[in-house]
Amino acid sequence: MRVALHAVMRICHPVFDNYQIAQSYASRKGLGQYKALEKAMVYCRHFKWFAKLDVVKFFDSIDHQILIMQLKMLFKDARLLDMFDKLINAYHTVEGKDLPIGNLTSQYFANHYLSLADHYVKNKMRCKAYLRYMDDMLLFGDNKDILMQQVNEFSEYISETLNLALHEPVVNKTYAGAPFLGYVINNKSLRLSQRSRKRFKRKMAVLHKLLVENAIDEKKYAERALCLQALVSKADTLSFRFKLSRIKGLYP
Repeated sequence: MRVALHAVMRICHPVFDNYQIAQSYASRKGLGQYKALEKAMVYCRHFKWFAKLDVVKFFDSIDHQILIMQLKMLFKDARLLDMFDKLINAYHTVEGKDLPIGNLTSQYFANHYLSLADHYVKNKMRCKAYLRYMDDMLLFGDNKDILMQQVNEFSEYISETLNLALHEPVVNKTYAGAPFLGYVINNKSLRLSQRSRKRFKRKMAVLHKLLVENAIDEKKYAERALCLQALVSKADTLSFRFKLSRIKGLYP
């Protein structure tokens, strides 16, 4: 079943992708998390203010009927839509809502669910600078009052059209740093957030414990450690990594 779904989504990918705006970065070839971070840094250099937005319990809150209606606007094949309908309604924690995190189809469905909001921001609100990675969104502007008006309008649209709620927005000047995807971005640097630092230290400690207890060999340890360090290496973390390398029990 999984192989069949992957084959179907490969065929459907161009249709999903063509509906995305240029500022949507999740589940798209050649884009992704780090491209989104690079674009956010560019916006930080050109605008004075930012608003960070994200959805409360995003996957848990996706409305099945709204999603199915969106998919019917995108695809016309009855057999495909029937399969999508069964996939969507096969899982829920609250009646009529929720998508399982981690499934390939869920990633596409969730990303498409918010694409309607992307088009609203770009074509109706005419925001000068906006980007989204899944349900993490940033809006930029030079006037705080106008930016707050846009945040309020966007929040209302999200609520009324997609039946979603946003967390309290984080609004600040760009030089202070915008939290985004586990990093803090300003016009000059990309720093690892405190939460990401703690998570990295915890995962490295667990990994080292597995090595010491011979639960994994050195090759497996090195592979996993490299994956973890890929996160921190993208940011300005040289001193942070140096300090960690001197903590006994964290590295071999």
